[in-house]
Amino acid sequence: MLRCLERAYKECAKALAEGDLVCIFPEGKLKRDGEMNPFRHGITEILKRHPAPVVPMALRGLWGSVLSRHEDAQWPRPIHRGAMTRLTLAVGEPIVPEDATPQHLQEVVSAAIDGAWHNSNFPDTFFRSTLMSGNTLGTLFTVTNFGESHGPAIGCVIDGCPPGMALTEADIQIELDRRRPGTSRHVTQRQEADQVEILSGMFEGVTTGTPIALLIRNTDQRSKDYGNIAQTFRPGHADYTYWQKYGVRDYRGGGRSSARMTAPTVAAGAVAKTWLRENFGLETRGCISALGEIEIPFVDWKYVPDNPFFSPNEEIVPRLEEYMDGFRKDGDSVGARIEVVATGVPVGLGEPLYDRLDADIAHAMMGLNAVKAVEIGAGFASVAQRGSQHGDEMTPEGFATNNAGGILGGISSGQEITVSIAIKPTSSIRTSRQSIHKDGAPATVEIFGRHDPCLGIRATPIAEALLALVLMDHALRHRAQCGDVVVGTPKIAARAPGK
Repeated sequence: MLRCLERAYKECAKALAEGDLVCIFPEGKLKRDGEMNPFRHGITEILKRHPAPVVPMALRGLWGSVLSRHEDAQWPRPIHRGAMTRLTLAVGEPIVPEDATPQHLQEVVSAAIDGAWHNSNFPDTFFRSTLMSGNTLGTLFTVTNFGESHGPAIGCVIDGCPPGMALTEADIQIELDRRRPGTSRHVTQRQEADQVEILSGMFEGVTTGTPIALLIRNTDQRSKDYGNIAQTFRPGHADYTYWQKYGVRDYRGGGRSSARMTAPTVAAGAVAKTWLRENFGLETRGCISALGEIEIPFVDWKYVPDNPFFSPNEEIVPRLEEYMDGFRKDGDSVGARIEVVATGVPVGLGEPLYDRLDADIAHAMMGLNAVKAVEIGAGFASVAQRGSQHGDEMTPEGFATNNAGGILGGISSGQEITVSIAIKPTSSIRTSRQSIHKDGAPATVEIFGRHDPCLGIRATPIAEALLALVLMDHALRHRAQCGDVVVGTPKIAARAPGK
């Protein structure tokens, strides 16, 4: 909860403890037990639609005003136009009976201060209206993902893309084809063309600055393959948690939790990649660095497009194929490690403390199905490093090393941004597993349908897309806040010659 919100609640609690009622009338006038009084520090965060109180709504990232009422004023006016303005107020239905006492209101305020302001923990009598559901990524460049694995279509809405950028469906399709299912025997055999349609946000071949809606129709669903799990929960899958959270779940192909939902992410990432390339020469690219217990030594990026594993090492591909054939035969699965790199990143992207660039990258990567760990730069290897080794020395010619992964203090340094993600084994496997029925009784789950024996094989273009989305969002945010900042210190090279 915002610090100013806490201050507002505490001040209201104090007033209520003294027997005062905080009221706000429909026309906006503010009273304190009949006596006009300017309430300081966001006092209007506890509101009352006469004669019963209501709860305010604070929306992160939106702007509102803290209002004050003076005895000689007819309407509230903005005050404290600093951090206090990072609020938005909303009035809902009454939350307590009209004869509510000050003591009851203080209980309400105390509950909010004590941290009860959170979803189901919040008292049922409260009016709830909050941003939720977690389907949107970004702040200025936002992507809202929609659809289900076996629904008629999936897609996304991109908002905040600057106008005037040339873009075609073919530009997006290139990236989607890299992720598309059914491209080799080592991935799911679901045959989806993943043909993208641009529904809005374009005119005469360029972006208009308005929302870009992208649609991908599902054409090869086989929902009957999932009928046997409608009343049970697959181990390691999201079935149980979705059911407990929402009280309803689409069991067909995993519904909303399916890896199918990463296709719109890749489509949106193609848009971000195009803009970043045109404006900074920035590129994001990835490869697989481990498949199960097999380490894949990096040789050259040129080999990545030429094999189904996105391997940068062509000599190891036959071994990887034999390895995956064994899992497909056994009806089991395995995990993978993916490396993603961004080159050409400008200095200055990132907003400490809590919107650090590395924090937002990790947030986005953890939103990818089956990701269980994210490393930036040296990552966990930095535990064994000494400070004299880990800190990246600088010379006029450039940085000597890149243990930081291109991010210092949450802000890009101009070096390559290096990210590594760990992807768990696919939960949907043919091997019988123990679970429970909806009624809690024990059950044996057998899973049919078509699944990836290793989700990591197709994860490379998805991870690239997520990194591009975060970088574009932060590039726009940096331009908005610090676009006119100029310092005399020259920008040094990402890597000094010979290093």
